Amino acid sequence: MRLRDDLRAYCTVGWATVFDLSLVYLVLFRLFSGLYQKNRKVFLPLRFFEKLLELVFGVYMPLGTQIGGGLVILHYHGVIVNGKAVIGRDCRLYPRVCIGNRFPGDGVPVIGDDVVIGTGACIFGPVCIPSGARIPANAVVTPKTLAEFCPET
Repeated sequence: MRLRDDLRAYCTVGWATVFDLSLVYLVLFRLFSGLYQKNRKVFLPLRFFEKLLELVFGVYMPLGTQIGGGLVILHYHGVIVNGKAVIGRDCRLYPRVCIGNRFPGDGVPVIGDDVVIGTGACIFGPVCIPSGARIPANAVVTPKTLAEFCPET
């Protein structure tokens, strides 16, 4: 179901993106992630495929990451997502995006639906990005910076 949403999202972006290697990565990620979710006993072989995908495509998303359908990764290189982060439906990630914690034991971001994260943007710590948000290129979002720019949160 999520893979179908991903394919639909890639087609709405433009037909040229259907031939992008990021779609190949996403199809393989969804396949291995589905196997991981159904049967954690095969963790070791799937961990091997996770690392293989990371080496070949330059994208690090652990197979247990909660990602909604309709994800589009444009120009896929250098994307890093923490395995405990949550990404909503219909989101777009540009190259060199980093979503994770600030230090071990810190919280991780929860990203709403229909969020666009620009090239080089970093989202660190226990931050909740609301649905429909647009994170500009090279932005660094932490709980402190979010409080500075959005006093109502």
